[in-house]
Amino acid sequence: MDTLRRTLPARLSPRARFWADLILPAICLAICLWWASCLPVGQAPDEAMRTPIPFYVLDHGSLPLGSDPEIRNEIWGSSYGYTPYGTSLLSILFGWAARLLGAGQEGMIFAFRIPSCLFVAAAVLVCEKIGHRVFSSSVAAYGLALFVGFLPQVTFLGSYLNQDSMTIFATALVLYCWLVGIERCWDLASSAFLGAALGICALSYYFAYGYILLSIVVYVASGARMAREGRAEPRALALHALLVFAVAMAVGGWFFVRNFIIYDGDLFGRTASSALAEQYAQPGFKPSEHWTPQVGGTGVIEMVLGDWLVTTAKSFVGVFAYMNEYLSDKLYVAYGFVLLACLLPSPLYLARGERFEGKALVIASLLVCALIVVGLDVYYSWAVDYQPQGRYLMGALVPLMLLAAAGLDALASGLYREGGRLVTALSRVAPAIPVGYAPTCS
Repeated sequence: MDTLRRTLPARLSPRARFWADLILPAICLAICLWWASCLPVGQAPDEAMRTPIPFYVLDHGSLPLGSDPEIRNEIWGSSYGYTPYGTSLLSILFGWAARLLGAGQEGMIFAFRIPSCLFVAAAVLVCEKIGHRVFSSSVAAYGLALFVGFLPQVTFLGSYLNQDSMTIFATALVLYCWLVGIERCWDLASSAFLGAALGICALSYYFAYGYILLSIVVYVASGARMAREGRAEPRALALHALLVFAVAMAVGGWFFVRNFIIYDGDLFGRTASSALAEQYAQPGFKPSEHWTPQVGGTGVIEMVLGDWLVTTAKSFVGVFAYMNEYLSDKLYVAYGFVLLACLLPSPLYLARGERFEGKALVIASLLVCALIVVGLDVYYSWAVDYQPQGRYLMGALVPLMLLAAAGLDALASGLYREGGRLVTALSRVAPAIPVGYAPTCS
């Protein structure tokens, strides 16, 4: 075992781990809150279309219809009232408190941004918990949290009102629930925990819904094995599966029931939203007038290998303001190098790294979830709305960074000793990049 592992013990004491687990989330939260207080209004994607929802609820005391003129965007002709807006729902609480304190417009916007800050910080904490269950080394466990929480794009997402920050938290939470549920043979508490995580996931973003589908696979496959081995009763597993469904519906499913009732069976609100946009959008912005690579005769592969891949990759690492402020090319190269250096040895971990119960099932399910996210994003850009933006791939962030952390563990274990030192040193510098880019408060 090399110097790096001797320096950072494989297992911290419970007391030391408790305090160590608070450091990264606290730093992440501080950075996001600071950035949220500095970021000018209108300098973040979609925020201008999302803030009318909490304002509406605070003014009227009820959820809006997607077609309500108060939340309808004048240019695009539609609103986000049709699609899940879990972050906006949470922001209502902070907006209510800010209004009681007499906050003005900018103060209200800052209050609405706080849930995004909390979601990113909570995702870092959950990733630490995942890392402790998946890895034996503290390097990998905290490396996972570092890779997820301090990617510049992630800290930017934690600074304004959006659904992507909630997606990162929800996907991390679902993975953690898989690990806990398999370990505890899907007892009552772990089943209810999974239901809550799936409900949160449902209120986040459509691209993350693969985690809901794969949760069924993980539950059924692991439960069947437990039943065969006599560790769980089939009847109890079936009843607990109903509990998962019931809790998920209570936490997030109600939104789709509401959609089904008020939009004539349109569960996801896509048809109603498109019809409204066709009616009210300004010329050139109607759905029927959208240019897409499919309309232009460009194939999927041709689109991906063109500007889409480079632009998406850069914005996955970090593109700011209204997707028009870039990092330097050197930083993109540095992040790409670190990520590639960690991903290359990750198969060694998958093949012969430390074991945890259900490892093959969990890793395979995560990879499928990530592929679903990428597939949906590619299809959406090709056939619906060409938007090569890395934030749409945030549902694949946790699986990707889990593999990167596994590779970091392999590097740190002495397989590539010098490379492990270099990657670890570079990863420690990562938190400084979003701090260095964030705007200075006036």
